[in-house]
Amino acid sequence: MALLAEKKKDYGTIALRRQIGLWQASSYVVGSIIGSGIFISPAGVLRQAGSVGWALVVWALCGVFAMLGALTYAELGTAIPKSGGDYAYCRKAFGNFPAFVLALWCKMLLLGPGGIAIMALTFAEYATQPFYAEGNAPPGALKQLIAVLVIWHTENFENAFQPKPESVSSMALAFYSGLWAFTGWDAVNYGVEEVKNPTRTLPLSLLLGVGFSTVVYLMTNVAYHAVLTTDQLLSNTAVAEAFAEETLGKQWSWIASVFVAISVVGSINGNLFASSRGFFAGSREHQFPSFLATLSIHRYTPQPALMANGLLGSLLVAIGEGNVYALLNFTGFVQWTVVCVSVTALLYMRWRDRSEDWPFRFPLIVHVAFMLSSLFLVVVPFWEQPVENLIGVGFIAVGALVYFVFISWQPSVLVKIDDGLTVFFQLLFEASFTEESAKADVKRDVFQRLTHETEVQNQVISK
Repeated sequence: MALLAEKKKDYGTIALRRQIGLWQASSYVVGSIIGSGIFISPAGVLRQAGSVGWALVVWALCGVFAMLGALTYAELGTAIPKSGGDYAYCRKAFGNFPAFVLALWCKMLLLGPGGIAIMALTFAEYATQPFYAEGNAPPGALKQLIAVLVIWHTENFENAFQPKPESVSSMALAFYSGLWAFTGWDAVNYGVEEVKNPTRTLPLSLLLGVGFSTVVYLMTNVAYHAVLTTDQLLSNTAVAEAFAEETLGKQWSWIASVFVAISVVGSINGNLFASSRGFFAGSREHQFPSFLATLSIHRYTPQPALMANGLLGSLLVAIGEGNVYALLNFTGFVQWTVVCVSVTALLYMRWRDRSEDWPFRFPLIVHVAFMLSSLFLVVVPFWEQPVENLIGVGFIAVGALVYFVFISWQPSVLVKIDDGLTVFFQLLFEASFTEESAKADVKRDVFQRLTHETEVQNQVISK
């Protein structure tokens, strides 16, 4: 046991390291955004939008919406440079209760693992296609951009805006699918304590990442619609499968599965990065189990939080029963509720703390437009899918109950269980609390306790 304490000494101060520069941060944004969404969302967007023209309009507006979100989160991330993203912002503006219910309970326990589940299901969809005689799989973004230059079928764009969308709420659901593909623009916000010079790096990485992704998405969707008819696109759960067969032929379309799998795994990596930092931030503030606030003494990363995210994602894969669109619509309501509250937090703090000197401030119209758009995505779909959205409301209500029972009250038996789990996972992962963490005390940090015991033993021996 004493050897473990000595290990911690050898590795020095346990803290998150600022190792992410502009290139790495921009890559995280692009990698987090361009993953499973572009391979599953086009069918959902087209189904709700009703026509090729309206579908492309939705994709373009999703890019604008994501850019507004990037500007908003750039200001939030530089004004509050703490890891945890939405949780840090909600807690700073409104306190512990809203921060736990919306940002931790909803976003960290549902949206983070839910995103991992959807991406894992997409990976499975494409990874298995080459082994079936009737269907193969899709090329990555680069293959698709090359294909659009080589094969350009304009007949699919005739009468592009017919038929029209069925209703306003159906357009909102189309945005759910489209904006799911843009999810990840705020990935770096969750690990801002690991970013070099965040005041400069964070805004630039968000703008570069979202801008690049928007161009890729628009051209990719033009390629899809240029090659595939509406019926072909809607009849494929893996849209890129049909695209690969048309452009590469059945003999070589298996190659595309490799590119899709790589893209999805990269996006899962970005999602795990963001979600694990959210778990870490919540635990650091005593609102999640203590062991989630520990870092590996070897890599200075929150390994227990990464493990917890992977387990929750696997659970949602089983609960979702493979229905990607059901998961997407269910998580969509909760996601935009959290985003709407975060933007409201920004507007409130700009009014409350108007005398404070923030690194920079974008025009209020940017944030108001983003908040109203988010509110539209929260309210309007109730008319189209009330059951799924009421389930989301119920999930939020359960979060409030969990807060009062497990956070405010904290039964003594749970405290003992938390202490036992903390010691177990610290030893299992060789993980320790950070030096600044409020939980880094002798009672709970096994490495600190062992170090203290070793020092006492050495003093006794020296005497």
